[in-house]
Amino acid sequence: MKIAISQITTLPASTSDDLQAFSQAGWQAAELAISKVDKYLSGRTVEQLAADLKAADLVPIAAIGLASPEATLLLSKEEAYPAYELELERQLRLCQQLGINNLGIGADPAAKAYPGWYDTALVNVRKAGDLAAKYGVRLGLEFMSLNPPLGPFILENMEQTLKLVEDAGHDHIGYNLDLFHFFRSGGTLADIQNLPVEKLFHVHLCDLPHLRQPELDDSERLLPGEGILPMNEIVSALEAKGYTGYLALELLNQELWDKGPVYTANRGMQAMSRYL
Repeated sequence: MKIAISQITTLPASTSDDLQAFSQAGWQAAELAISKVDKYLSGRTVEQLAADLKAADLVPIAAIGLASPEATLLLSKEEAYPAYELELERQLRLCQQLGINNLGIGADPAAKAYPGWYDTALVNVRKAGDLAAKYGVRLGLEFMSLNPPLGPFILENMEQTLKLVEDAGHDHIGYNLDLFHFFRSGGTLADIQNLPVEKLFHVHLCDLPHLRQPELDDSERLLPGEGILPMNEIVSALEAKGYTGYLALELLNQELWDKGPVYTANRGMQAMSRYL
């Protein structure tokens, strides 16, 4: 398997500090966070970012944005979709310039849902798939299972997400698997063993302290091997199914954030190196 570290794992740090820390820890691949990259690009060019990544011996293998409180890909109505598409195209162009072929798209908040939203979502997703194909990028839809104020979301489990991906029927539309949201929403190891991996574009790895779903918070993510999830069995199941993409470490752990990117990158590499 191939491993990577997400910039979400070191969220408070700058992109420059991330690249230095990731490189020192021996990471060879990284998932970029659009919000952090945008801050970096406020004073630099995309070409400079590409050069910095190359100097750090890091391959950018995916990109993802944080969840939005607004209607975006799935819930933007006909009159609002063009504005969303402009932002999506900007991100797709950035991915193309950096050689990234996977862009993660989080589900929209359920509070923004309206009658007939699913049909609108299908239209939007197909348009987005056509646009992504133009830039040689695949869009991975990611469901999210969270309590208020961030949640709930219109896609909150794997079943709903797989249905939307299947109904969309687009080569450039698939799904991402995030272990936190997957297990929080009631997923099991047996469910992973039955996933259609041909549409699985990207995996976010983390461990969990417990499975009390209503109480489980995003900030409780742990390094693999420090919680209760059957991590080795999960990775083996994905490998057995034929998944050949990356396992990206994604944590929103305040304790690790407070200790800085160097400490977190090193601890992350120690935890993830077993999956190489």
